[in-house]
Amino acid sequence: MKKVIIINGAPGSGKSHYVNERAKAGDIVLDLDRINEAISPGSGLYQDAEPVLAVSLEMRKAFLAAIKERLGKWNTAYVISSTPQKAALDELAESLGAEVVSMPVSLETCISNIAGDDRRTDKDAHIQRAVKWYEEHDSGDHEAEPEEETPPARDPWKEFVANFSMDAFM
Repeated sequence: MKKVIIINGAPGSGKSHYVNERAKAGDIVLDLDRINEAISPGSGLYQDAEPVLAVSLEMRKAFLAAIKERLGKWNTAYVISSTPQKAALDELAESLGAEVVSMPVSLETCISNIAGDDRRTDKDAHIQRAVKWYEEHDSGDHEAEPEEETPPARDPWKEFVANFSMDAFM
């Protein structure tokens, strides 16, 4: 039986590493970053995809449709995703008959991974994408709102990230 696994998490959370450790010959790996790299010569992995993004997204939709229909003779399809909203992730998983593996790492780990990844030339942009992912992330575990409004707590980590620049490491 063909198996579909969605690996979801923030940029820099280790999704590609997770898949690379598990995928075997006869498996499919659907990764938007790899699609971008394949259709934009010289761009490299994790480079600015804006010029080809619309085409890449349409290609991804076609690949997802083929996976949904279980076309071909593959064993496992790994779908790499950075969907921060649980409802959208659940909808994708249901449509593909897939299980979801969420990368349980902190924003600090994502930033460290991005900073140490030589394939990512615009590290600041990737870090900002990771920060945005965590700001938009919805685990689906909603707690009741407090009855009294409390002032927002100061978050030193968000302050650090907002002022972070790779220039200090260059």
